[in-house]
Amino acid sequence: MLGDGQALLQGGVAARNTRPDDAWLWSGDHFRRLTSARTPGGRNSAAIGTTGEGDVILFGGTDDSRTIIDETWRWDGTDWSRLSPATHPSRRGSVAMAAEAGGSLVLFGGFFSVPFGDTWRFADGSWTLLTPTASPAARSSHHMTATPDGEVLLYGGLLADRSVAAETWTWDGTRWTEETPTTSPPGRLCAALTMGETDVLLVGGENDGAVFSDTWRWDGSDWEEVVGAGAPAVTCASLTYVDGAFWLFGGSDGSDALQNEVYRFDGTSWARFPRPTVPPARRGHALADLHDGTVLLFGGEDDDGLLADTWLWDGEAWLEQEPATDPPARSLAAIAATGAGTAVLFGGRGDGGRLRDTWTWAEGEWTQASPETSPPPRSDHALGFDGESRVVLSGGFEGASGTTTTWVWDGTTWAEVSTETAPPIMGSPLLAAGPEGTVVRTGGYGPGGTDRDTWVFDGSDWARQVDEGGPGETFLPVGLAATPRGVLRVTVVDPDTAPSVERLVDGSWAAVSSEGDAGLVPGAASAGTGEGLLFFGGEEEDIGLQRTTLLRLRSVDGATCADDVECASGFCVDGLCCESVCRGSCTACDLEGSEGMCAPIPDGESPRGERDACGAGEACFDGVCASASGEDDAGAGERDGSAADLDAGAGSGADAGAGDSGGGGGCGVARGPRPRAPLVLAGLVGALLFLRRRR
Repeated sequence: MLGDGQALLQGGVAARNTRPDDAWLWSGDHFRRLTSARTPGGRNSAAIGTTGEGDVILFGGTDDSRTIIDETWRWDGTDWSRLSPATHPSRRGSVAMAAEAGGSLVLFGGFFSVPFGDTWRFADGSWTLLTPTASPAARSSHHMTATPDGEVLLYGGLLADRSVAAETWTWDGTRWTEETPTTSPPGRLCAALTMGETDVLLVGGENDGAVFSDTWRWDGSDWEEVVGAGAPAVTCASLTYVDGAFWLFGGSDGSDALQNEVYRFDGTSWARFPRPTVPPARRGHALADLHDGTVLLFGGEDDDGLLADTWLWDGEAWLEQEPATDPPARSLAAIAATGAGTAVLFGGRGDGGRLRDTWTWAEGEWTQASPETSPPPRSDHALGFDGESRVVLSGGFEGASGTTTTWVWDGTTWAEVSTETAPPIMGSPLLAAGPEGTVVRTGGYGPGGTDRDTWVFDGSDWARQVDEGGPGETFLPVGLAATPRGVLRVTVVDPDTAPSVERLVDGSWAAVSSEGDAGLVPGAASAGTGEGLLFFGGEEEDIGLQRTTLLRLRSVDGATCADDVECASGFCVDGLCCESVCRGSCTACDLEGSEGMCAPIPDGESPRGERDACGAGEACFDGVCASASGEDDAGAGERDGSAADLDAGAGSGADAGAGDSGGGGGCGVARGPRPRAPLVLAGLVGALLFLRRRR
């Protein structure tokens, strides 16, 4: 546990018996992956402890080559560094260490060929071998923790004769004392042990193949089992105390399966902590439509630093992904689809500066590519899939300046394209697939403001398709995406007002009326979806947003539909979006040549679909039920009325008719009015505060 209400998780054994070279911070509600220029490398069974100065010290363990080591590493809150003390414990694994009252660390035991029974102190960067008059028997796989009264507690472990210990020892800084509690947990190894505010908690562990699911509390003189606490059966898990609660992570249930669940103990019982359902607030992240109904999110930056997490949006909710390998943490990178369910990621800004690595995403896993050629290190750029086979890279910054070079990824390697014309230098432009294998670009930020023009790349050169005066400050595009309804551009002039939405039609932008909540802000990443555009994150007045906004594009009149909500008009009639409710028995919205308009059905035909039938001897004539002679039966006009009158009534008196499916001649498809805007903004979720950080 760190002194700032966080806990550090380092190393361990992961799937396929690998030892991941990663470190994570737990802050009481989520894990955040740490990045540093140097790392200790993957290892497990090491000793770890926090000094009084707040440094984390890591010693020993077994590395990924199965070699037991004797290295000492320090985490200073920013980076790992390997220490080189003149004297140190011999190499060992399954060793334990804990903080003493004065801020130093005490280490005991471990294993290399045989178990150890020596005691060492780490202070001021050096190790010292101690010689107490009495010590616990040599052992490994035991656990140690500081206690609220300033001592160090040691429990259990595996002894030299392979028996499992059930002893409790305390260290007061000078000597070891074997305690004689009236009650003790059964002997075990690989238990989880840590200190809370007033007591010490012990959870799980194993003995002779049996995995424990009990919870015990040490009060300074005796053990007490917390009956009915409901801990999971787990061994070799990690236990810490953060934010007023005990937290248990990982371990094994005794089978080959490893756990990645988090459990919280509130002092009485354990409960599995739900996984985050929304990515933490961030900026500088990347989104990509994977063209399989999902959107991929990676990385970015929050108040604590760079991020390396991966999330998928499935059309309704976010789900955090757990790939075996993650790209290094970064912000200001770019992602683009390369086909259904696949994507490529390039560059960005990491802890050491701009990056030039290429990663591919497929079947839930990241894989680093090794292309023969690559663009120089670049950040603030954009990637755009041409809808066929290529991904175009444009914009961004290399070194100390911006760049106008264009690169193309073909799935295997990068190739620079020498163009005669290029868009101006811009950071974070917007790219999307255009018609016939082209890529459309607009927006971005540069010395002159935002690029208002629209550019199209045809595979060999750029052309300015829409000239709106070049860079300026009149508007800020925040989204550009290829959707089933065409290429859409979304701009924000004022976050307190609804966004402006335009569709690229015949080489120019045509305004699309919108209605809905405001909420789109600069810094939110966007991606197209089958429904429209998805936005996530960004910042507003120093507030980092955890906001998901789905901008749905509604269908125009004449488009196929299954429900009113799919249509801009709000009316789905006869399987098509219709201009009106189209209530009459002798009208329809799917007539050839009049699709999307409520029109009379041909004379002599009967009402269609679920509409009420005409009376005996009647058929449809001029949009109403009438006899073959052309004269209405008595009451026919009262029953059916004219199509024009009925549709006019839908505008003024629709509320009355909406629930009366049998009135006016009856039409089973009649419904009340619906929102009529072509676009709807939906789903604003939360906001978290963090400080604005400069790139």
